[in-house]
Amino acid sequence: MERVDKLIFGYRRIKVPAERLSRITARLLRRGIQTSLSSDGTFTVRERDIAQVKAALLDTEYEVSQTLGALGWYKRLRCKGAIFAALIFSAILMLLSENTVWDVRVEGNETLPDAAIVKTLEECGFSVGDSWLFTDRSEVETSVLNLSEDIAWININRRGSVAYVVVAEKAKGEPEEDASPSGYSNVVAAVDCVIEEITVYSGKAMVKSGDAVKKGDLLIAGVLPTEGGGGFCKASGSVIGRISDTVSVEVSRSYTEKTKVGEKLISLNLKFFKLNANIFKSYGNLPEECDIIEEISTVSLFGKCRLPLETHATYLAEYDYTDAVYSDTELVKIATARLNSATATRLTMATLVKIKTNGEFTDRGYLMSNDITFTAEVGTDVSFSAE
Repeated sequence: MERVDKLIFGYRRIKVPAERLSRITARLLRRGIQTSLSSDGTFTVRERDIAQVKAALLDTEYEVSQTLGALGWYKRLRCKGAIFAALIFSAILMLLSENTVWDVRVEGNETLPDAAIVKTLEECGFSVGDSWLFTDRSEVETSVLNLSEDIAWININRRGSVAYVVVAEKAKGEPEEDASPSGYSNVVAAVDCVIEEITVYSGKAMVKSGDAVKKGDLLIAGVLPTEGGGGFCKASGSVIGRISDTVSVEVSRSYTEKTKVGEKLISLNLKFFKLNANIFKSYGNLPEECDIIEEISTVSLFGKCRLPLETHATYLAEYDYTDAVYSDTELVKIATARLNSATATRLTMATLVKIKTNGEFTDRGYLMSNDITFTAEVGTDVSFSAE
């Protein structure tokens, strides 16, 4: 086994005729070169002594090997510049990555999506690629609370290079602050209707069941009864009214059929942390009316750990347009589907009482309508001030 200094700084293996061992040994000792010669004439010397060894063996035939050890491995290595540049870059990247935010993970949210919270953090100056050393987490947390109307509490924790963001959402359904400085309001009718039921929580009822009212009529006045001391208050209560309305749709017989035939790549960007590299971009003018598809792809390690590398591709959808007409059956089917959707939207937060459907063919296509009667909350608050 060779000595450690030879393994690190390199050595050569030399073979000389066995009958000349004693003479060669004496020459090497006179030059201050210490080595151990085997009986077959083989010995090793340090790489730095090879010039003196060759001088001592000028009149002798000998065989010398290539440089061995770590130095020999380095000399035989190809593309040294690229390898050492990669090693230096890796070392710098490791030093930087220790204090770089590699990923942001959100916890504690129930209704808010992770993407919305991450976007809010980016707007407040905290995202993947930022430095932990130059980030004031308390300032970011305060900015998020001021910016978001849905987050009641937030805390940013660091675990290694990953930011774990814990949030608490604001409770829904909390009463909003009164817009009126005095806090007084009336409840008035939002639509024309017939009162079905009225329940007063505060204030004085101005109508009763069976009364027909117009939009804007006073339903509950913001006044306190005399026996309660009089004065004004914020009127509140539940007023259910019966409303009649008509929902209609018309479908044209002729239409333009739009068929997607493909997609054209118009730009491709590579994002690493906060660095954007524009790989491809088409600088041609886009049509006035066009569909743009943006596709963001993330990269993960073994499908588990997300890496701060994204590709942003933008495509232009290409279509073929042809003129076509609906048959009578198709007209009725399409009109029915659209009318059902419009009616369901109109009856949101309402109870259907009666419905009557009408339909007729017209010169342009097909007209269909629903005459509906339903009950719903009809009161709306109107603030007022009193001196």
